[in-house]
Amino acid sequence: MAKQQPTAIAAEAAVDPGDALKILIQLAGQVAGLHQQGQLHRAISAESGSYDASRAITLSPPSDDDVLFGGAQTDEERCPPELRTSQPIGIPQDLFSARRILGDRGVPLDPVQIDVYQLGTLLCRLLTGEPIQSYLCSPRTKGRVPSALQPMIERAIGYGSERFSEARQLADALRQQLADSQPPTELDVTSADSAVAGQDVSEETPAVKAADDTSPSIVTGRPHRDTEIRPVEKTSSARLSGEVELPFEKLGHFEIIGRIGHGGMGRSASTRC
Repeated sequence: MAKQQPTAIAAEAAVDPGDALKILIQLAGQVAGLHQQGQLHRAISAESGSYDASRAITLSPPSDDDVLFGGAQTDEERCPPELRTSQPIGIPQDLFSARRILGDRGVPLDPVQIDVYQLGTLLCRLLTGEPIQSYLCSPRTKGRVPSALQPMIERAIGYGSERFSEARQLADALRQQLADSQPPTELDVTSADSAVAGQDVSEETPAVKAADDTSPSIVTGRPHRDTEIRPVEKTSSARLSGEVELPFEKLGHFEIIGRIGHGGMGRSASTRC
């Protein structure tokens, strides 16, 4: 059997919030590991991550070349506001070299914030299917993000007074948010109620219909079969009175007149049933 190729995260835009958190927790942890090794990624996006059948997320390795920020080709999903200058700035993979370059340029930004910013824009993309600029400008797009996750995005991109100082801090905050969002274990209320009542929930009690139930069936709209309306059988006056009704051949003259009336015209209106 051929080995299944990893699936790009880009194919799962606008995923469930719980899945988005799990993706970002893994990516932020891997980015934090790069920072500990003195490296930057600088190109985190949905296209740079993939997952396998076990849903393990893998971030593509960082490029050895410098990554340009600013200039005419500024990408707002990858470029923090501090680097949106008219002149592009090349940021190397080496964290210490990147800090020196930004310091010489007078840019008040720790290079690790580039990766943290990109993680925040990716979280926005996964939750809304829209770029970060749409989140910042459109209340409708922002409304697609759960209120508890909005501060996560905004702290990651530096929108506001607070900011995540490193990727590990973002990963810890997302992990705590995921734990807080898990519903508590619920008891089986049906089984508990049945046990209190002394009933065996494994056996179903057949429904008992009322004898005079003539309500229409919910399925067919017609009366139930066991309550189908049938024609009423006519009963003669002799049967109602308890008398034995004799055959016509054995009736006398007056009895025949009494049954069929004079001239064969039937009974008078006053004697009809």
